[in-house]
Amino acid sequence: MSGQQIIRLSDVKAATGLSVSTIYRLASEEKFPKPIKLGSRSSGWVASEIQQWLTDRIKASRPEVNKLSQVELNRQGDNQLSPK
Repeated sequence: MSGQQIIRLSDVKAATGLSVSTIYRLASEEKFPKPIKLGSRSSGWVASEIQQWLTDRIKASRPEVNKLSQVELNRQGDNQLSPK
């Protein structure tokens, strides 16, 4: 078992703050994760895909945080390369 969680539309709405119509419109435009069929009349979303979409949106809206994160990653890389 892969440990992936499937969440329903109400959870997707709560997590993203998007309306139902916006969720489906963005999914059809390939700008949001698509739902998967769970049965003949039910669907859900892979929770990790929704979380990744949220993370990407935050990164896109906060370029200054991205720069700081990159500086920190560079420092960590430099520390790993330095002899101890």
